[in-house]
Amino acid sequence: MNPGGLHWLAYPWGGGRERIVRIGDDGATPLLLLAPLLEEANRTRHFLIQTMHGLAGRGFCCFLPDLPGTLESSVPIEQVSWNDWHDALACARAAIGRPFHLASFRGGALLDGAVEASSRWRLAPAAGESLVRELIRTKMAADREDGQTKSAAALEVHARSEGLEVSGYRLNAGFVSGLKTATSSAEGSVRSLRLESDPLPADARIAGTPLWRRIEPSHDPVLSQYVVNDIVEWISTCANG
Repeated sequence: MNPGGLHWLAYPWGGGRERIVRIGDDGATPLLLLAPLLEEANRTRHFLIQTMHGLAGRGFCCFLPDLPGTLESSVPIEQVSWNDWHDALACARAAIGRPFHLASFRGGALLDGAVEASSRWRLAPAAGESLVRELIRTKMAADREDGQTKSAAALEVHARSEGLEVSGYRLNAGFVSGLKTATSSAEGSVRSLRLESDPLPADARIAGTPLWRRIEPSHDPVLSQYVVNDIVEWISTCANG
């Protein structure tokens, strides 16, 4: 079953328009999803779309915005600052035009404080500092293949002053610095889940595959169904006080 089907909406930003995927009946309970950041968004796209379909079948109207500089955006990522993403989400929120619950994944949790939400649910939330370390490690691996051997410390200094090109993304220095210091909001009702292999604090742990670390995009139907069930239960608990 595919209630409401898949629709494309748009929100204005920077003189242009960015996309929002909507899945679910328009009159259902609104839920905004925030994808992992950069290449992790590509690796988890199928998982997120299928999870949205599952949530639509449970009475939700799901919205998944593209961020400027990512996916189908026409804005070059090197022109985007970290604060631009906060501003873009405020514009997406205005385009949706009604209160919603919020579910974020990995680095998306660093942005969920940019908009008001009735509740916040997170899967494997990642700190900005941790994500920058991962980008540096990816850059180091690529550089070694080209015969370059800069240290992680030297690469980070360069990234925060000159920018960083990694996995096809040209990130400017301001973006890297903004991501480095970014943290998740602690305001309001928040629930965090992590995979069993993740030692960081969480409200619950679940079995599953860290799809964001796969080389190619893939899906985990069991994890997706668990996420759907947990989000439904969490939002029901919040709605009932």
